[in-house]
Amino acid sequence: MWTFLVILILGFWELWLSLALVAIFYIFLLGIPLIVSVFSYIITQNLGVSFLVFFISLYSLYRMIKH
Repeated sequence: MWTFLVILILGFWELWLSLALVAIFYIFLLGIPLIVSVFSYIITQNLGVSFLVFFISLYSLYRMIKH
């Protein structure tokens, strides 16, 4: 009985750990377009250009992941 509980707890721990790693990976990937758009805002001082750069880089990241 105890062995089953330990295996169950370790299985859930491994599942949560892998989900956390995937979440960190996607947050890192979403951070790249955000950093690029912040730098474009600093350079151009235009919020519209910054949003445009963010969505273009987000779309290119999506295309890169998709293929």
